[in-house]
Amino acid sequence: MQGQEKLSTLLKSYSLVELYHTILLLGDYGCGKHTLVKELASHYNIELIDITENISLDYINEIYLRAVPTMYLIDTTLINEKKQNVLLKMLEEPSKYAYIVLIGENKSSVKVLLISSKIN
Repeated sequence: MQGQEKLSTLLKSYSLVELYHTILLLGDYGCGKHTLVKELASHYNIELIDITENISLDYINEIYLRAVPTMYLIDTTLINEKKQNVLLKMLEEPSKYAYIVLIGENKSSVKVLLISSKIN
């Protein structure tokens, strides 16, 4: 995870209550995004679940019912526009127990999410 020390230190400087509920990490393949997310989950002592393959309305509803702090990883390079649209509600109104980390290689991999949430 070379070169990510400042970002890692910054994200770990927050308490779990202060941590952003949605984090977007963009960078080249192999730059350490997955490693950073695993490190964050470990630092905050919360479960990390990769939901990239399980994105559906039913699964999103299950996340809202879960009352345990959990970090959810979504690799935006592997999901289509339809699945990005399913994620919008969760990103706009996250559960207080859900910490969502979106990873991708560039803005085009999260185009629908950026446009819809006016992040760009």
